[in-house]
Amino acid sequence: NRGFAWRDKDDLDRAIADSDQAIGLNPEYASAYYNRGYDWATKGDYDRAIADYSHAIAFDPKSSVAYNNRGLAWSHKGANDRAISDYNLAIIADPKNASAYLNRGGAWAAEGVFDHAIADYNQAIAFDPTLIGVYENRGLSWGGKGDYDRAIADFNVAIDLDPKRAYAYYGRGLAWSNKGDDDRAIADYDKAVDLDPKLADAYYALGFAWAHKGDHDQAIIDYDQAIALNQESADFYNARIASWKAEGNRERAEADRKMAAGLGGK
Repeated sequence: NRGFAWRDKDDLDRAIADSDQAIGLNPEYASAYYNRGYDWATKGDYDRAIADYSHAIAFDPKSSVAYNNRGLAWSHKGANDRAISDYNLAIIADPKNASAYLNRGGAWAAEGVFDHAIADYNQAIAFDPTLIGVYENRGLSWGGKGDYDRAIADFNVAIDLDPKRAYAYYGRGLAWSNKGDDDRAIADYDKAVDLDPKLADAYYALGFAWAHKGDHDQAIIDYDQAIALNQESADFYNARIASWKAEGNRERAEADRKMAAGLGGK
């Protein structure tokens, strides 16, 4: 399949063009719609992805992966109810589809229904104990329930499976922060940004931890880095405001307040 070759080269436009051609030759070719939907989703065009996955399902209604991926597209659009419905259908089509349980758990977690999320993550692990993302997500859900020891245990498993998994260190750092252990949290956040220097949330968390320890100079350095990576987060500016105020710099605090307000922050 030439489309796969283009995809491997990150040339999604040519991959989509090949799918277009395949569909032109056979308008009921479910796999071509699925492949094009996957490419649209990778490009961030979730509406077109959903349309293509829907066509794939129409021509192959037992395709668990098509329901699962359409659910993911709905999740990216924030439509968790529709996503959960699709994950349900993916699981009906293939009751051992670990990814569908993982993704449905993510949708439940996004809705704050952590018990349902954890139940789905448990099922995903039962079918595929090597899925690192399940342990990370279950760790976040344990954190959402306030059980930070179980959260840390799950992030430990993720790190054991992949010691270069930046997000696992970040997640474990959050749990340490919530337990009040700033030093361990900072060590994990530092490791996270070493592994992924573009992980803005980890710099934000670093800043927060340093501020909690009273080192506002270092906090501002980390908030600066977070904002450089993501200038659309009011939370980042609001956090820096507190450190500017602690440093007695009202002028910069006010400048950040205006930036945060422009982004919908208080």
